[in-house]
Amino acid sequence: FVDPLEVEDEGGSNRNYRVWYTAKGYGRNDGPLLPFAPEATGKIVENPPQMCSLTIDKDSGLITRYTIGYVTDRSVGNTGGLGGLYGILYALGKPLPFPEAQPW
Repeated sequence: FVDPLEVEDEGGSNRNYRVWYTAKGYGRNDGPLLPFAPEATGKIVENPPQMCSLTIDKDSGLITRYTIGYVTDRSVGNTGGLGGLYGILYALGKPLPFPEAQPW
């Protein structure tokens, strides 16, 4: 699902557009993910749905900000409810060793 563009009025400049969308990734680790997984694991990663956004500069048309990892249903997939890189690493059996990177 993709929302229509919204205009961001930062300080009255009216310079940016932002589009919001939901993404749900699925794939297999067939190659290295350096430096976290130096060898392919062959494991499947199924991400939960995540809210994402792109901010686009009105004048240049370039993307100036990309957000990802805001999970909308942590019961979906095999990432322990984690989004972004934390979820991918968890599904590969290579979770990072701090509380924010642990499953719910």
